[in-house]
Amino acid sequence: GATGGLWIGNELNVLDVAVAPWIHRATIVLTHFRGWRMPEGQKFGVWVKRLMSHPAFQATCSTEEVYLDSYER
Repeated sequence: GATGGLWIGNELNVLDVAVAPWIHRATIVLTHFRGWRMPEGQKFGVWVKRLMSHPAFQATCSTEEVYLDSYER
């Protein structure tokens, strides 16, 4: 069945999986090139931290250097 993902639970859901790469890339690239910071809210910030530190996400994301090199070109 459907879950609330990492927003309210401990299991990833389709929203977590779809959004995580975009949040990760945006945080790296926009911070580096534009000085942008991810908006922080208590619940949102906790969700992003849980998402970015999840073992499944960590096992599949690229390094910061890979993203910066790609966007710099």
